[in-house]
Amino acid sequence: MSDQWYASMLPAVFMTLSLHDAVGTNAPESSSGIGALVAANRSFLAGDDAAGIQRLQSTWHDRSEEPRVRLWAANVLRSRGTAVSGAGSDAVLGVVLQVPVDVGSDLVAAYDDGTFRYYNAVRGAVMVEPEAEPTVNANAKELVRLATGLLPQAPAPSRPTISALTPAQTIVSSDDSAAGRAISQRALVTVTYAMGLNDRRSATE
Repeated sequence: MSDQWYASMLPAVFMTLSLHDAVGTNAPESSSGIGALVAANRSFLAGDDAAGIQRLQSTWHDRSEEPRVRLWAANVLRSRGTAVSGAGSDAVLGVVLQVPVDVGSDLVAAYDDGTFRYYNAVRGAVMVEPEAEPTVNANAKELVRLATGLLPQAPAPSRPTISALTPAQTIVSSDDSAAGRAISQRALVTVTYAMGLNDRRSATE
């Protein structure tokens, strides 16, 4: 995995994408999902910042919304200088592990709807959507649950960096704590299982 490719994946797992990225998906303007971000972008372009902010606020507050979209909306607000606070702002919606390896870094990302992403420095990517694979989906949700116990802690350069994603902030920690070790162990189990599934599917194609 090249450094450039690795860097390009970070916004997609931390959900720090721009509204321009939302428009680039070709999603139609709507009241929910990525379409809500497209609608917010249109409001900002029209000079109606209040409407754009209101749309983003509604999106991250909507607990029925996809967690990655909620994080995306909240991060856009924060990037524009609007504080994200109130009920649900400190809820962990996702967790990202950045794991140093000999040839670069691996990325593991899980979200509280069961979405799972693994980007391997050598073998490529494994992506599991919600309700697509029960074991992986359950482990992804458990990773997020475990991340609610993380406290800020500077990781050692050779150790995994663990980031808990909330609408209000990203909590950066390490695997030195009990919660961090539990997350690393569960991530390894999930990655091993998901890669095994991927290999078996490739062998039958």
